[in-house]
Amino acid sequence: DSGLPVYADIAQVPAYERQGLTYADVAQPKWIEKDPAIFYGFWGQALRDYRHTVPHAGFEFVQKWRLDKMKGGVSQQIRDRVQTKMQQAAAKGSRSTDGSEPYYTPYE
Repeated sequence: DSGLPVYADIAQVPAYERQGLTYADVAQPKWIEKDPAIFYGFWGQALRDYRHTVPHAGFEFVQKWRLDKMKGGVSQQIRDRVQTKMQQAAAKGSRSTDGSEPYYTPYE
């Protein structure tokens, strides 16, 4: 659990409750013109919460996995393969790599 409030709880703030406002009410962009204090109070609090929340272990796992994949040059390998396939298709007269369906390439 990230510790961040869920939608049902995020607008349970005494100032909003006194005005009868729910999450669906205060999350609207109209408040920037109608009542900037509500707009900046709501979105400012959300921004502050996100900036000060430490990601849980699941985020760390995904980040480590992504960084490990990037170190191995996976993204470059994918780009190289796509470029090779596009060049092969262009050489075959703009047909798919197996020659079954036509499609346009940036080489035309």
